[in-house]
Amino acid sequence: TILTDGSSCTVKVQFAPTSLGAKSALLTVSANPGGLVSATVIGNGKTASALSVSPEAKAFGTVPVGEASAASSFTVTNTGAATTGPLAIAFTGVDAAEFAADSGSTCVSGVTILESGASCEVVVRFVPTAAGTMTALLAINATPGDSATATLNGIGSVAESTVAIAPGPMIFSGIPVGALSRTRYFIVA
Repeated sequence: TILTDGSSCTVKVQFAPTSLGAKSALLTVSANPGGLVSATVIGNGKTASALSVSPEAKAFGTVPVGEASAASSFTVTNTGAATTGPLAIAFTGVDAAEFAADSGSTCVSGVTILESGASCEVVVRFVPTAAGTMTALLAINATPGDSATATLNGIGSVAESTVAIAPGPMIFSGIPVGALSRTRYFIVA
């Protein structure tokens, strides 16, 4: 670019570190005639945001169908150097619908942003709708950012029904043929 007296131009500079730590460079512009000018450019390469979740797995045990387990907390932490974008929190897998986030969670999907070193909690309950072993993942993603998962499992149970009859044996004796005994009752429970 040729500059006339009193004119200027803009030089676009971007920083794309390939390693951690402080970096510097010298931007040099020369003209003949005009001379040589320079400016120092300084940047700092740091790690991006990195999410972790603890615990990484939780067994909720056996829970009757239609009831909810005790709540379990999962701590989501940004272990990286950069702030995350909004967290997206979801349950994934075949049995995802058997698990639910509790209202006590401080991680709010689409809202919570974690600074470097910051944490929030996802409170989870197992609410089986059928009998059997259920497995899903608690998935936390941030854009920009990272992702982390925790494995969830529980067993849905159906109480076995028992039938009882009372009183025990009932004896009808001395009833003439063709006659009707007095009515007696059994209780079935």
